Amino acid sequence: MQEFMDVHKVEVKDRISDETVDLNEALSRGGIFELDVRMNMDSVNPKYFNIDLPIVPWAETHGHFDTEEVDGVDIIHLEHSTLAEIAPDAPIKYRRALEKIAYYIKRENGYDSPPYYVAKPKNDKGNKDAIFFLWISKDYYAIQNKEYPASDGLRGRVYGACIFRPLETEDDKDYVYLDWIWIHPYARGEGITHEAWSYFEERFGNFGIAPPVTKAMAGFLTKRGWSKEE
Repeated sequence: MQEFMDVHKVEVKDRISDETVDLNEALSRGGIFELDVRMNMDSVNPKYFNIDLPIVPWAETHGHFDTEEVDGVDIIHLEHSTLAEIAPDAPIKYRRALEKIAYYIKRENGYDSPPYYVAKPKNDKGNKDAIFFLWISKDYYAIQNKEYPASDGLRGRVYGACIFRPLETEDDKDYVYLDWIWIHPYARGEGITHEAWSYFEERFGNFGIAPPVTKAMAGFLTKRGWSKEE
């Protein structure tokens, strides 16, 4: 956190009262907050900007990604993007990809630790009921530049991820909340999140969003018609 604060100015605003509060106070008391993060460009190590997207094994049939032979991985074909739903006990390469994306959201938002890390399924009790999604695209660049043997088959680049978790309620209904979401900066503003959001609403119904809410996410939620009270 301190390394992040050394190169950023962070303003936190309570979405209900519009009160500006200290970041540590917001983290301790909870609630729904907007983060306005500004970087001091004179203090940044160039390596801070490196984003090495993880690679996962893939097969292709009829122009679509296919993982029918991989236990714990289900593919959702949307109009403009492909989602992979990853089970908590999915093969390690997919969970490692999720962990790598979690480190990018840690770095971008200044978290003390990544919101997900790989653990053995039997020890990973905190994630046993979680629902993981990866955004994946065909890795044309690696294919053209022969970064791996052709015998390995087609591979996909993971450029985003999110996690939903069950929400305990008094009425025992199956509610979930979005714990976190991260999309590669170049893929933002392209309608990919809107497309997936519609799928999530159809799949889960009304779902919650874990705080804090970044300024970009607050703007996205406004476009989706969500109110501050939701």
